[in-house]
Amino acid sequence: MIRAQSVSGGASGVDPVRRTVERAILGCIGAYNVFMASVTVFVYTNWFRGRSYSILESRGLLKQGAGDVSSVVYVAEIYGFVIALIGVVSIVIACRAMRPGSVSRAIIVYLSLVTLFSLGTADWIGLIGYSICLTIYCARIKAIRMSTAGRDR
Repeated sequence: MIRAQSVSGGASGVDPVRRTVERAILGCIGAYNVFMASVTVFVYTNWFRGRSYSILESRGLLKQGAGDVSSVVYVAEIYGFVIALIGVVSIVIACRAMRPGSVSRAIIVYLSLVTLFSLGTADWIGLIGYSICLTIYCARIKAIRMSTAGRDR
């Protein structure tokens, strides 16, 4: 009786197999990624196209002319589109794939890869958000297994 009560939430009233916290965190971080990608693609690249040639030329960093500037702009745009894709996939996973009481190894792999990508690109807000979401998701797996083991007895 005590075990079933603690698995279903006990005095706190929180169901350990629900995924609302993970869904909220993943949705917020996904929205953050989409916002930052739109800033990168639409604001930063336009600014960089307009001002970078004169800034780099005045500092003596422009070796091959306008080709260097356009290459950097393309890299920034590709990075922005990758971040937007990650954000959209995160929102879709938060809305559709994280069901209460379910365990998906694909979500664990995705969250791990996105956490490492955030670390590699020094996206500290994304790193914190994705690592918190991954930690909570993995911790809930144990609660789900305990919950299903309690029903099997």
